[in-house]
Parts: sequence; C-alpha cells; structure tokens
Amino acid sequence: MLSCKHIRMSSRVRLSFILFFVAHWQAFSAAESFKEVRSELEKQIIDKEFVLRSAPNVAGIWYLTIGSNEYLLKQKNSGLFPKPVDVPNVKITKVRHRIEKEVVSRIFRPDRGKLDQYDERTVEHQLWVFSSSHRYLGKGELQIERLDNQIMSTLESIDVLAYAFKGQPFKDPVRYRASSSSVLHFAGCGHDDATNNFRDFATIDEGLRAGMQLCSLCFNKRLSLPSYGQESIIGKETEANLRHYYRLVSDSNLPVH
Repeated sequence: MLSCKHIRMSSRVRLSFILFFVAHWQAFSAAESFKEVRSELEKQIIDKEFVLRSAPNVAGIWYLTIGSNEYLLKQKNSGLFPKPVDVPNVKITKVRHRIEKEVVSRIFRPDRGKLDQYDERTVEHQLWVFSSSHRYLGKGELQIERLDNQIMSTLESIDVLAYAFKGQPFKDPVRYRASSSSVLHFAGCGHDDATNNFRDFATIDEGLRAGMQLCSLCFNKRLSLPSYGQESIIGKETEANLRHYYRLVSDSNLPVH
C-alpha cells in the first residue's frame, strides 16, 4: 500500500513531467512557426532587387506602430546605410531568425569567500535578420522585431520592411508625420508627441509647403565621428593620391556607372 509521501512524490513527478512537456511543445511549435514564416518570406523577397529608401537620419532605428502592434526596425551602418538618396538594385540575400538576450537588471549578491555573484533579469528578443547586398556598395543588414515578443507573421514582416524598401510586395507606408506643434517627424522616430492629433504627408516637400518645420533629430544628416581630425587627414591623403595618379574631370555629360 502506497503511503501519503509516495503519493505526494508521484504527484510532483507528474506535474514536473507535464511542465517539461508543455515547455518543449511550446518551443517546438514556435520553431515550426518561424520555419513557416521564413519559408514564405524567402519566396517573396530573396534574390529579388528592390530600392533601399533614403535614410531620414543616421541613427538607423525606427519605432513603428502598425495597427495595434509596435515594432522596431534597425539598420546597421554599412556601404548601403545611411544614404541621402534612394539606392536601387539592392538584393535581399538571406533571412534568418535570431534570439538575443538583453540584461535589464543586475543585483549584486555578496557571498563571502567566493567570487562575486549576481542575480540577473534578462529579456529575450525575437529578431528577423535580413542580409542585403549591392553590386558596388557592398553588404548591409537590417533587423526587425515585434516589441511584445510575439512571432511576426509574413504580412507583418512585409509591412515593417516597407519602411526600408520599395518594390513589390512592399506597399508605400506613411513616411512623414507632423505633430500638433507643427514639427515634421519621420514616422516611427520614437520622439514625436504622444498624441493622435497629427497629419500625415507623403513627402518632405509636401510638409514644408504646409508650413511644417523639420525636426532637427529626424532630419540630421551629420554623421558624428569621434576622431574627425584623423578622418580628415585620411581623406586629404586619399584625395592627394587620386589627383596624383588620375586626371579628375567634371563633365556632367559623361556616363555614371
């Protein structure tokens, strides 16, 4: 006959098994969902040429609200980004899912006679990472994520990528938005007025004609260099070498490749 202790132990083992099974089933389901989304994205965008939109600023981070969900879009600095004009003939070459852990808090736990120990609280970020390339400008990388950490569908991913790329299957999103203070922002900048009282504009010129003023943060084109003096010397040395070995011309009728 089983004792109460054995019954309690049996219940604990059963509960542990159930929790273990549920956790692994959820992980398996999430992995399958990511595979399905990645497969569909690859069919629609891999090895196709798009236009990479001009950069509104050099930060490369956009906080986007589409419908009732919030997203983050990030571009890494590269030969493709940032550029003040649209860049055609850019291919998306690879799509992959990546999990990044961010430490949001760390509490020191003293333990005499042993190494310092910390209790850390971390948050996982579910990222879609897109590699891109251009024949002359090299490679670039773009990341997107949903801020509530849910799996992004194919349609959601396409809608977010439309802020960076032009061409099918991307639709033209609202790129510029004026707040109640008559300041024109890039939609998704993250620092516009927290209000629904705004006006949308298709282009910067349209906003300026309506009397809006450009946000100095959104439309800052100055790239901050920590070692500007050295960069300037390198630039002058490069110019001297070019002028020494090549004859520079300024004929606007010459073809540009």
